[in-house]
Amino acid sequence: MKWEYRTVKLRVVEFKGGQLNEIELENQINEMGLKGWELATSFYTYDAGMQARELVLLFKRSY
Repeated sequence: MKWEYRTVKLRVVEFKGGQLNEIELENQINEMGLKGWELATSFYTYDAGMQARELVLLFKRSY
């Protein structure tokens, strides 16, 4: 089976500890699911001060 991959990056709101917009997160996951994409993994990226910058979602689907 062959796979293709797609990434989606969501910004973390800039304040103490950072916060993610949960509605935007759910909308992105559901939208990708409707297109046949499955969430494979997710991870945060950090700036030099170790504050979360982005949540990266990695999706996959077979073709």
